[in-house]
Amino acid sequence: MYYSKRFFILLLTAFAGLAAATDTLAQSQTIASGQAATSGNFPKKLLLHKTFNFLEVIDESAVVRKEVKQNAVLRSLAQQYAGRAERALSSCQDATCYASALKWSDQEIASVTKELNSLYIKNKRFKKAVTKALQAESYHLKYKGEIDSTTIRKAWEDTALGLNHILDVYVGGTGARYPAIDSISFNTTDPEFLALLQQELQQNIHAQEALFYKLPLQAALGALELNGRDEAARYEPLQDGYNRKPYEASKRTVWNKYAYSMILVLGHGPEDPATALDEGGAHYCEVAAKMYKEGVAPFIVVSGGNVHPYKTPFNEAEEMKKYLVTNLGVPDEAVFIEPHARHTTTNLRNISRMIYSFNMPDQKPVLTLTNSDHSQHTLTISDRCMRELGYLPFRDMKKISDETNAFFPVPEALRVNPYEPLDP
Repeated sequence: MYYSKRFFILLLTAFAGLAAATDTLAQSQTIASGQAATSGNFPKKLLLHKTFNFLEVIDESAVVRKEVKQNAVLRSLAQQYAGRAERALSSCQDATCYASALKWSDQEIASVTKELNSLYIKNKRFKKAVTKALQAESYHLKYKGEIDSTTIRKAWEDTALGLNHILDVYVGGTGARYPAIDSISFNTTDPEFLALLQQELQQNIHAQEALFYKLPLQAALGALELNGRDEAARYEPLQDGYNRKPYEASKRTVWNKYAYSMILVLGHGPEDPATALDEGGAHYCEVAAKMYKEGVAPFIVVSGGNVHPYKTPFNEAEEMKKYLVTNLGVPDEAVFIEPHARHTTTNLRNISRMIYSFNMPDQKPVLTLTNSDHSQHTLTISDRCMRELGYLPFRDMKKISDETNAFFPVPEALRVNPYEPLDP
């Protein structure tokens, strides 16, 4: 009866202070340690980089930014958008009205696409600068091909859809893919929320530049800030904090000694707001620890964000690492955390991303570990990945046992998901 023993261990851990764990796991930075941002400390730059990196590329290239700013059609779109925002301030009586006013229309998205493609084809300075910038950001991997006008179209459309989705969910209160965990924090008719929206919008209108994306970007990031939704930025950069020691160890690893690169423990989020670590998650940590000590893989990676229940302060990956290191004796340098995934689709995607970001071998499979039902779901998850991500974030998934599967990473996993701002 391992559950009764584990329950006793978990109780002792909780009363001892789960956040402290051990000195080896102590964190020094707010975002790197996974704490929610406080007032005045919202990580907009990090969220820009992770969620709207295409706009960051424009911002940071002087040539690209200048050409975009000088384009007459794009300047006109910026003015039209600002005028629509001004009218919303004087006429909107609820948040859904603001969301409708601030979203890009299909026609506007198409107009931006046309102008960016025209700049790419006809303007040699723009083409050279934007190609160099996108290559540096590995857009040829994200969109499976060389940098060209199609890459720019896809990157812009993903960006526009992402901006619109944030406004739908975190201003208008509609469209959350999983409302139980990802929905708005306010009633859309709440006078306090409306006042905050108005204040944010007024500040942004007065500070706007003649860049077509600035005001909608500020509106979307402001909506995330008002809702306290900084999950995507927590624990960044991933190679620091909890992952610093395993990341350094990975550089010295002799990979051909192992059958798998990692043992991936999928998250098991508790529904009780007072529970830090689900018993199922603890059990599979124990199984993973045994497999690690048997030499199945050089690393364990625990995956899961701040997911269940709604706005939980506990991070699944963080709590599983604490349990592995402090209770099960697995070395700190052998356990990675992947602290952002909110679903099985992104468990798999984010591990693929880590392998490429951390320069691990992509020709060695990852072993997944979870209960038999979840394992079977993982084995048949391709259709859901296509619906929710638009691509498969892995290749050659196959069953190893009732509780384990194996897959190989793919570089397309680096592509941002515009409908998942809490884990893009």
